[in-house]
Parts: sequence; C-alpha cells; structure tokens
Amino acid sequence: MTPREALLACGASEAACVAADVRFLREAGECGYAAYAVAAFPYYAGAQEGNLSLYARGIDYHRAVRARLRAAAKLLGLAEYREYADASPFREVALAAAAGLGVVGDNGLLITKRHGSFVFLGVLCGDMQPDRVSLPAAGCLHCGACSKRCPGGALGEVFDETRCLSHITQTRGALNTAQQALLARADTVWGCDICQLCCPMNKAAEHTDLPEFNSNLLCDLPEDACTLSDRAFRKKYEDRAFVWRGNAPLRRNFAYKKAY
Repeated sequence: MTPREALLACGASEAACVAADVRFLREAGECGYAAYAVAAFPYYAGAQEGNLSLYARGIDYHRAVRARLRAAAKLLGLAEYREYADASPFREVALAAAAGLGVVGDNGLLITKRHGSFVFLGVLCGDMQPDRVSLPAAGCLHCGACSKRCPGGALGEVFDETRCLSHITQTRGALNTAQQALLARADTVWGCDICQLCCPMNKAAEHTDLPEFNSNLLCDLPEDACTLSDRAFRKKYEDRAFVWRGNAPLRRNFAYKKAY
C-alpha cells in the first residue's frame, strides 16, 4: 500500500508525497524521513447561518486530522513517524501546492479541484516509499472577488492579519477602534468565511462525507456559553476548535457586538 492509498482509505480527498529535499522542508529543518505525504480532508457541510466559522462547527480538526493520519500510519506499518495538522514546522499550504494537491489562491488558501478551499491539511512523515501521482488540476481565477469582499481589507499584495476578521476574532486582549467596528458588523464571533464563500472556485465544492465535520455541528454559539468559567467552558467544548483560546476572546467579541 502506498502513502496516498493509505491516506485515501483514511478519509483524505486527495494525498500526494513531496521529495524530502524541497525548499519548504529544508526551511523547517525537517528532511530526515524518506517521504512526506500531504493530505487534504474536506470539511464543507453547507453554509447554514450561524456565528461560528464553518471550519469550527464540527469536531476540532487538529484532533480529527491527526487521528486519521495515525490510522494511515498504522495501515502502512510505520513504527516511527510524525503527524501534523496545522501546528507544524511546515508551511502546509505551500507544501500541499508543491505536492500537487491544488494551487494557492489570492486569499492564501489552497484551492483543490473537488472541495475548493474547504479542506484541512495534514502531513504524515515517515520512512515510506513515496508515490508519484498526477492529480486533477485546480486553479485560482485571480478575479479579485476575495480581496474586494474582505471586510477588513486584509488581502492585498501583502496579507495584513491585523485587518483579517478571522484573526481578530481569535486574538486575546483589547481591540483598536477599527477592529471593534469590524467585529461589530460581522455575522460571526469566531472566524470568517467571506473570502471563501465569494470564491467562484468554491461554488461547486463537494460536501464532506467525514462524520467529524458533517454531523453534530454547532453553527451558533449561545452567548451564555461565555458566562461559564474558563475551566467549565473548556470542558464543555473540549472537542471544538474554538476552545483553544478559552472563552475570553469570545466573551470580548460578544461584548463588542452589544456595545455597537
């Protein structure tokens, strides 16, 4: 069984290997394995109304993707390996593009053929036999829709995270006046999907069939969830991606919305 076959068997929509000497791996100081397999796991389950970003409505993707990577490693019989999902030494989007999983869009996200940019990325590193595959081509139209629709104007020649609504909702502490106004106008209290939902390459994105991301969805976080103690909040929502910062940013976000 090849790495790609194992990852597809464990829920990836696409997977491919990159050579151990690619620049992204050298930069990360990670060139010690025979193969680095990059996998895309789709999460789009529709765009129902709610105050949580689409990516945060299912099970925490860090734990879900890593569990599937570990299952693939077991299928491959790897005694020693590493698995990463988001928190990694790699620039995962660039690595996935180098592997041929898709192209990097103007919003900085990977665009895949079947699922658009609605994918989580995972990397499995191990002494595997790398497989070479030719994947369906994806593309970015460079139409400017994402930069025009970005509510904070964060997308330009250089990405400005201080104007990115998704980033702002997840930061700790006080916000400046412009950030407060941006948050008050937003539909979400955690994350933002505008640059993805307006992208023409996402119009025909297939729905995920992964149960972690298409069932037991929490689309709308009630404000009273933030009245819980931080410990109680973390325990109640321990399997959700938005819990990693605790409830302080969310409490602040709800407060700014009420103040405007």
